[in-house]
Amino acid sequence: MLAVLATLHHRTGEAAYRERADALAAAFSGELSRNFFPLPTYLNAAELLQKAQQIVIVGDPQAPDTAALRRAVLDRPLPDRILSVLPPGTDLPAGHPAHGKGLQGGVATAYVCTGMTCSPPVTAPDALAAALTRR
Repeated sequence: MLAVLATLHHRTGEAAYRERADALAAAFSGELSRNFFPLPTYLNAAELLQKAQQIVIVGDPQAPDTAALRRAVLDRPLPDRILSVLPPGTDLPAGHPAHGKGLQGGVATAYVCTGMTCSPPVTAPDALAAALTRR
């Protein structure tokens, strides 16, 4: 449930999901000191909540340039990745860090967001792969 709430918060920017996730994380945090072995999913979800790397690709989902950017993301092991591929003209919720961002020069464009900050627009798969560094 913690991972679901974390993902919903990051995808929508809704504070209510973050508040519920924080409350759930706090409710089980005491268990870590007693026996952390049964809690790896909890730990992964807590990290997702705190350090998610959101990659937003704006482009025609069937176009080769969009597919090349998507492949640049999916070919990398990014455990805290939240990938969204949006057709042009689709708007993200107002609370999302990539809200209002779109195509650059008529080609598929990616934005790498951590917290409420996004990278400049990236249109080349190699440049996107370079931008996907772990914190």
